[in-house]
Amino acid sequence: MGLSEEEIQKRLQTCSRHRAKHAAPKTPEHFWDIGMEDTLECEERGYVNTKDPDEGKPRFRRKRQLNKMFKSKKEEEG
Repeated sequence: MGLSEEEIQKRLQTCSRHRAKHAAPKTPEHFWDIGMEDTLECEERGYVNTKDPDEGKPRFRRKRQLNKMFKSKKEEEG
C-alpha cells in the first residue's frame, strides 16, 4: 500500500511549494555571536557612544538659575 517514488515526489511538490514564495526571516547580524564584546567592538557596531558631546563646555549644577525669594542683609541696608 506504499506510494511509488513518483507519487511521493508529486506530493512533496504540492506540499512544499510555499517555501519558494515565503522565505524564512533572516536573523540580525551578530545575533548568534555568544560572549561579551569588548568596548572597541561595541563602538564599531554603534552600541555604545563613549565620546562625550558636551566635552569642553562648562557644566552648571542647576539647569535653571535659582530665583531669590529674600534679600540679604547687605541688600536691605544698601
